[in-house]
Amino acid sequence: MLKLKPPKAARAITRPRTQTRKSTSSARIQNPHLKPRKPIPFLADLKQLHDPEQALSFFHQYARMGFKHDYPSYACLLYKLARSRNFNQIDPILGIIKDRNIRCQESLFMGLMQHYGKCGLVEKAVELFHQMPR
Repeated sequence: MLKLKPPKAARAITRPRTQTRKSTSSARIQNPHLKPRKPIPFLADLKQLHDPEQALSFFHQYARMGFKHDYPSYACLLYKLARSRNFNQIDPILGIIKDRNIRCQESLFMGLMQHYGKCGLVEKAVELFHQMPR
């Protein structure tokens, strides 16, 4: 014989509560469905270097070993060079990016223009703006 259970009372559907914090870095909610990225050895090594000249030679050394640089590699190197105000090395790297047709995010150019502006190189920032891919 079949046993029937009384129907359950309807529950209101609510959103899960999230904690809000003032710090944006700790308030980020991680997506559990995404696989964590494998660390890129070049980026891990590059981030530990403090000397921009050493970072640039490290970049070329990895390229000679057969490592194929992509957007994260170039972006990390360019940010490191810009933070150290080593602007004379940025133009050749931007030339390589253009020659190899590497797609860059707008945030890379925005960061470079901000560094140019902080150092009073407004003309250089405007020139970079006009060279940005559309």
